Amino acid sequence: MNELPEYVRKFWEVIQMAGVMLDYEERQAFIKDNTELLRNSSIAMLDDMKCGRVSIDETFCALNAAKSVASSHELLRHEAHMSGLDTIAFLDAVVSPIDVAQFLNKRQHDTTIITFHFLTENRLAIFAARNGGKRKGYGGIVGYGNILYGLSYMVGLKDEFKFSLETNTNKVLGGNFSFESIRKDLQFLGAHILSLLLNPHAPTEVIFLPDRLINFLPLHAIPIRNGEYIHDYVKVMSYSTSLCELIFSGQLAFNEFKRKNKKGRSPKLIAIKDDTSNLKWLEFEKNNLNVIKQQLRSQNIKVLVKKVITEFDEDFSDCIWLSWSAHGRTSMRGWQYSYLEISGSKVTADIIKDWTLYSRPVVILAACETALDGNINQGWEDYYGIDMAFRIAGAKTVIGTLWAVPDTLAALTTYLLASWFISGQVTPDRGLTSMQGMLRKGRWKQFLLKSEQLSKLPKEVRINIQELQESLWNLPNELFTTPECWAVFRCLGR
Repeated sequence: MNELPEYVRKFWEVIQMAGVMLDYEERQAFIKDNTELLRNSSIAMLDDMKCGRVSIDETFCALNAAKSVASSHELLRHEAHMSGLDTIAFLDAVVSPIDVAQFLNKRQHDTTIITFHFLTENRLAIFAARNGGKRKGYGGIVGYGNILYGLSYMVGLKDEFKFSLETNTNKVLGGNFSFESIRKDLQFLGAHILSLLLNPHAPTEVIFLPDRLINFLPLHAIPIRNGEYIHDYVKVMSYSTSLCELIFSGQLAFNEFKRKNKKGRSPKLIAIKDDTSNLKWLEFEKNNLNVIKQQLRSQNIKVLVKKVITEFDEDFSDCIWLSWSAHGRTSMRGWQYSYLEISGSKVTADIIKDWTLYSRPVVILAACETALDGNINQGWEDYYGIDMAFRIAGAKTVIGTLWAVPDTLAALTTYLLASWFISGQVTPDRGLTSMQGMLRKGRWKQFLLKSEQLSKLPKEVRINIQELQESLWNLPNELFTTPECWAVFRCLGR
């Protein structure tokens, strides 16, 4: 670090000072006050990288360290607290090229991390970090641990691009989202992303780390050509808000849960259902829960349905799966303005992020706009999505929505992912990616229960499920083939 330019050392001093601040508001204000320093240092690093003064893996880690700093360190602070560790010592950690190499090289398949960085209104950097080393035909600059790095740096972005992103953001927040309105933006970004991904071929897994208004874009729905999407090339897609969240999240809290669980507490699947919400397919979800109960009958796993949530429930400590079917709303103004609604009461994101989810659950948020956030006017970047609030609380994976979700699709997604999860067939990120591909191709009915499966259910459950499945069978196969439907969910975490 001593050999690095002075501005780089100052950059890391700001990041580390923010990390050791225990108060979230203080940390947030500190980052805001140092925005110009972080921005100018990031631009200088990219310039110095070209002449070899700073390596590409160091630049990659530095620019990512400036993403969602306040929220990322809130996550680390909470996990240190859950694990009974020295909070100050743990928060001092920053992601280095060594951490990136260890994370990627432990993956069981070809994985690429794609990160976005709005440095100014007309400067956008897109990085790629991929495992695979010096394999023949692979392009990129080799960094620590044989990780291949790539960069697409756009200087002089037209005002129309930012205006288009802002227009899309306002449409989403106003309930008027249209995929066609963002197709050009996705194609523009997609051209740069695909040049990094298809080098020489697509990886098995892609993890996106968006920035600002790019959080509103379904990057997993990038169109390629002739009706093809990125889905046709990549098997697993997920998101993260920062390298800090991606690499450090959950490393300690899960071990603490296993220690606590020795006391004989049973793991739980919890479904939160709002009977007052008038969601049409709520009955379908309730009956599907009965099917899941039958699947878990031989295991020591409880299935609970809750209708009123106003504060932390002790059952959440043992929860391995949590689905929330109700109304919700994300705000860009802060945690206290984003909320989920249940039976007329609002549970805000600033309350959720202080929960203690020791068991590292998978969370499905089948409510509208639970996985989005972006900063329009402020010069610093942070993320206030409800999905991130659950990640801070300890969730391993959170599947949320980018815009309003059809009731039928919300119920179908919740049921299918829960069934696959408890059967151990696929991970949530792979399951969601696979399901979206089938929805797009009109093959979703193959997921419904077959006659032999229904015959094994208790009579009262079987009758209800049969009636509901008949309603689904009568729906057109192409019901979910538009991107507005199949691309609405995204996966934060893995």
